[in-house]
Amino acid sequence: MPRLFTGLQVPDPAANMLMAARPPGLRGARLVSRGQLHITLHFVGGVTSEQARKLESALAGITSPPFFLEIAGVGAFPSSERPKILWAGVSASDPLKSLRDGIGRVMDGLGLAVERREYRPHITLARLGGASPHGGWGQQFFAKSEEVNCRYMVHEFILYSVEKGAGEAKYQPRRSYPLSG
Repeated sequence: MPRLFTGLQVPDPAANMLMAARPPGLRGARLVSRGQLHITLHFVGGVTSEQARKLESALAGITSPPFFLEIAGVGAFPSSERPKILWAGVSASDPLKSLRDGIGRVMDGLGLAVERREYRPHITLARLGGASPHGGWGQQFFAKSEEVNCRYMVHEFILYSVEKGAGEAKYQPRRSYPLSG
């Protein structure tokens, strides 16, 4: 049963910037590797092979023009005082919302669950185990917020497959969908 999500890849210049922003020496943390950086649009979850084929086909019908996306700042979920996840922010924009809404409509039409809570676009940089922000790294990381800023053109979205194994889950592109229109 494949586990799927839709997302946007992070291009090399932005990935380089994000790797430099991560704090060093995070014991107990799971750092997201450079090749796994992405922006989730919709988490689909576990689906049957037939549902996966239908979704793969239906996503090809989405039309959206290419658009600029801005990465700006860093933060933590649920808060900087009690961080569990370190992230880089992604500025919400009408084109990003429109693309995400279109994917949601496709999922809904196929009877797949669509998350209804507020969308907070971000790029996960690390999942913290017992690492405390009071160990010195927290202040360094949050001070880099203004340095984390870039803008790039999005030309495609991707349907990813999640492969669980020892350590970090691997996100494998299953199919890409060019933006045009």
